[in-house]
Amino acid sequence: MTNNHNTTFLLDKKDVVLVKPSKPTASEILSLSSIDNYHFLELLCQTVYVYRTNVDHSPYDNNHKDTLSFSGQEDPALVIGEALSKVLVYYYPLAGKLKRNSDGNLQINCTADGVPFVVANANCKLSSLHYLGGVDVEVAKQFVLTFRVKVT
Repeated sequence: MTNNHNTTFLLDKKDVVLVKPSKPTASEILSLSSIDNYHFLELLCQTVYVYRTNVDHSPYDNNHKDTLSFSGQEDPALVIGEALSKVLVYYYPLAGKLKRNSDGNLQINCTADGVPFVVANANCKLSSLHYLGGVDVEVAKQFVLTFRVKVT
């Protein structure tokens, strides 16, 4: 439970799924540039994207199913997941894994394993949180997917 601008809300994060490319992609190993291999630049940027929907929908109303359309509109998370799957065909290295070669430089193993994707629902409207604009860092962190990254 969180409080921001006098708005208390519950956040329900669904299980993380790996979104894979919708079609087969090249299976190859790509070397990163010398700039990408500067060890002081190795960091993970955590981001959260918030989208407005064009329907009035509450995930707690029990009048719809998570992956089906509601009010005649498709579930935005389903649309985004499907679009991500399609775009990964063209940007397939993003669906791979980082690894180190024998000299310690990073490479991308294009495995088509997928990218992590998580859907979160809150029992309030994002407009009451100003679409996360100007919220404090501790509130925003609740919306960010966190996991350990292991470079092999």
